[in-house]
Amino acid sequence: MVGSGLDRRCPSGISMSTTFLYRCPKTGLNVQGWVVDDPTESDAERFEPVTCLICTRVHLVNPQTGKVLGEDDQ
Repeated sequence: MVGSGLDRRCPSGISMSTTFLYRCPKTGLNVQGWVVDDPTESDAERFEPVTCLICTRVHLVNPQTGKVLGEDDQ
């Protein structure tokens, strides 16, 4: 869960990934993405390249908010 404040490491000490949802700008469908870094500890303006599982394009997504770079607020 994003923003849970829990230590995101598995018992072996390896960092776990954090999942988030965003809307694919090409198809309009909700898509699940993931990052290794905890998005709550990052800059609110940080965007990560994510390969979309629906359209296979790369989108720049803010993992904390799910906002896609270049998309207008709806």
